[in-house]
Amino acid sequence: MTLTIHTISGAPRPWRVLVALALKGIPYEQHVLKASAGEHKSEPFLSLNPRGTVPVVEADGIVIRDSIAALAWLDRRYPEPPLFGATPDDAARIWQITMEACDYMREASHAVLAPVLLRHLDPEIGSEEEKALIESSEKLHAECCWLESLLTDGPYLAGGALSAADAVVFPEIRLIQRAVENHHEVMDRLGFGYPPDLYPRVSDWKARMSELPGIEDTLPPHWKEQETVPSMRNYKKTLIVDAKPDQAFEALTKGFEHWWTTPDEPIRNEGDRVRFTFPPGRSYWTFEAKKLVPGKLVELECVEALHLHEGKPREIETEWLGTRTIWNISPVVNGARIRFEHVGLSPSLHCYEVCEAGWDRFFVDSLKAYLDSGTGRPHRPPV
Repeated sequence: MTLTIHTISGAPRPWRVLVALALKGIPYEQHVLKASAGEHKSEPFLSLNPRGTVPVVEADGIVIRDSIAALAWLDRRYPEPPLFGATPDDAARIWQITMEACDYMREASHAVLAPVLLRHLDPEIGSEEEKALIESSEKLHAECCWLESLLTDGPYLAGGALSAADAVVFPEIRLIQRAVENHHEVMDRLGFGYPPDLYPRVSDWKARMSELPGIEDTLPPHWKEQETVPSMRNYKKTLIVDAKPDQAFEALTKGFEHWWTTPDEPIRNEGDRVRFTFPPGRSYWTFEAKKLVPGKLVELECVEALHLHEGKPREIETEWLGTRTIWNISPVVNGARIRFEHVGLSPSLHCYEVCEAGWDRFFVDSLKAYLDSGTGRPHRPPV
């Protein structure tokens, strides 16, 4: 029997079915419709599903047009391993969690992730749009707390065995991770900047799920396409430090000489331009402060660059021009979390390996040492 699932890349409902197929080890063919071209709203797809929604599962003349119906059918057609339990009590628990996730988790997730992932919404701080997004995020946090409580009883959502509940919830949590990775500034403001700090059991569960056979193949195809393009990946790292958010903000505006290199002057206000020079050579970068939110955000843009490096092409000299360094700061218990992204610093640049090593040294190592102990390891000219 050839089983075909019609889907849209990244759509969570058909993704549930793909996860279930992976959990059962069932081979399948995937037909990815282009939502941007309206393929799910036109023929020949409408002949399969007049409602124009995904998923649609085809198998030996059977057409199933709903994700939960597809999960139930799969469990009858391929009983092992069971998705809905082996006993009536198991079935009751699994169905309860599955349907709550379908209703409440999906609604809460959509309210946050549709604006962020699909519309790339980045509301102004304090705006009505931001207030509405924060209100939606509170519901999503409540659902994540519910998942965290479920995982006190076992490694999976319904206890000790994998179930339909895991298949339904995995896409939602993985989409949150995607939003954090690609839109970290907005997600950090919504309290999702570094999920393992907030929901450690959910994070461990997601890691277990991700390592199961076939789960990697369920990831949206367009994610894989983007990840194979070097220019789509920026340098990103996250630190947890002992200092408070205000102290971290101070280090990233007025304290560069303590962990990176000595600028010609500190950063005080948006619009300030500061040059960072690495003596004894002539390399320098001039940054303009684009956004400064005390205790929360530092965003700088490189407006001048002269990066001299022996053995590298001349193109390296100005590769940083137009790139942005973004530090998002948020409180954690007994300290702060700093999520850093150098937007535009990607593996496609000639300087990437050199600059990656540099940021690892100064951001990951030196800044953390400075904020934890008061003593960093900044660049100094040789004596």
